[in-house]
Amino acid sequence: MVKIIILLGGFLFGAVISSFFLLKTSYRIINFKNQRINKFELYFELLDSWLYLKENNISLEKYFVQNSIHSVAIYGAGKVAKHLIAELRNSSIDIKYLIDNKVKELLDIPIYSLKEVWPDVDCIVITASFDYENIKEKISSKTDISLILIDDVLYELAL
Repeated sequence: MVKIIILLGGFLFGAVISSFFLLKTSYRIINFKNQRINKFELYFELLDSWLYLKENNISLEKYFVQNSIHSVAIYGAGKVAKHLIAELRNSSIDIKYLIDNKVKELLDIPIYSLKEVWPDVDCIVITASFDYENIKEKISSKTDISLILIDDVLYELAL
């Protein structure tokens, strides 16, 4: 009888521990997926605003000219950055360089890492809006160049 109780107790203890680890893993997976959903919702809103501007023949160059910004660096080298480069490439705005730790080459534009010293520009446009606070903290501790979130550019022009 004691052996059965010990065996049953061990089984229950194992089941509880296994359930705990399963729930913990499930929580991580759900949290990761929710972060990705939020990221893609932000991208959808951003691209929807950008498409609205395109449909109304409003260029992003207008924002930079109105704010006396002539040279920019772009933080991030993902899809949004590529669209921003395409939009500003044949404009009066000079894209001096990109800042990215993963990408080493993109469209013949110099790329600097966060660890390097950056040339002076009028502003840094942050294209990774889903991680803005973290990026802002990293950049602000390194330079006093003003930061502009791409979302703010688009939403201001869309008003």
